[in-house]
Amino acid sequence: MLFCAIFGLINAWWIMPFFTSVSTDLGTASSLKYFSSNDNVSTFISISQQIKTILSVFRLVPSNFYAGNGSLWGWIYETAPFILLSFTPTLIFIISLLKKNKGFLFKYFAFTSVLIMFFIKGSLPPLGDITLFIFKHVTPIQVFRNPFEKVGLVLTFAMAIPVGFGVTVIVYLLAIATKLGPNFL
Repeated sequence: MLFCAIFGLINAWWIMPFFTSVSTDLGTASSLKYFSSNDNVSTFISISQQIKTILSVFRLVPSNFYAGNGSLWGWIYETAPFILLSFTPTLIFIISLLKKNKGFLFKYFAFTSVLIMFFIKGSLPPLGDITLFIFKHVTPIQVFRNPFEKVGLVLTFAMAIPVGFGVTVIVYLLAIATKLGPNFL
């Protein structure tokens, strides 16, 4: 419940104008005047192409995000150590899937994380045509033309529980490997 409230507050900048413009007759007329499903689809495809590769989704950073913003410090995020470091949450997420006793909450957040990653990649392969088909035929989803911006924060929250379990698995494996035993935890 708290998560939904925080999500609503953070995204109120685009949700509130959307609902107020649809709820009034004048807003509906003016909103529909500027609405174009073809433009939304072309924007979605264009933004998906800017992501360039699914590895950007696994890095949790759009391709050339830091280098393309014109800052002096952005170059460091394109160096090998920072690229490897940016894969760490996803790698720990994958390691968390090795955990044997997975409860409902873990499965829910793991499934949600994979689903959000699938959505964030947009029309990129693999299965980009499915996402594009859904985006074309389910008009309300077109409000998420830039999925990295709109649901990227949700991915962070959804991955938190599985990544926490992943860290536990890593610490457990390290404890066994260093002969400290499983009671080290």
